[in-house]
Amino acid sequence: MVPEPAAAEVAEAPLSPALLALVDRAAEFSAAGDHDDAAAALERALRLSPAEPGLWHRLASVRLAQGDFRAAEAMAQRSLERDESGLWRRANWRLIAEARRLAGDRDGAREAEARRRPG
Repeated sequence: MVPEPAAAEVAEAPLSPALLALVDRAAEFSAAGDHDDAAAALERALRLSPAEPGLWHRLASVRLAQGDFRAAEAMAQRSLERDESGLWRRANWRLIAEARRLAGDRDGAREAEARRRPG
């Protein structure tokens, strides 16, 4: 699984207690290798707050861990679309690059890495 984004990559706005509880539960499930339950917790959180880019990024990370590279990339793209502040940009492009690399798309992975870099 792609590690959580570094603090230098993203400084997320605080989540509500309900969302934070679901994110924490998802992290616990993921750490235990239970990616199905992690995804379910994040999907529930997204039903509560579908515009939250951090939730989409986390779901992308779980999909990557499940080996569903297309879904991982699609979720990261959704995060990018909802990330008005740009805080999740680097983390999402890093995840997209990894999904493409694991899917065997070396050119696509290089393109995503280039988009991850500032400038």
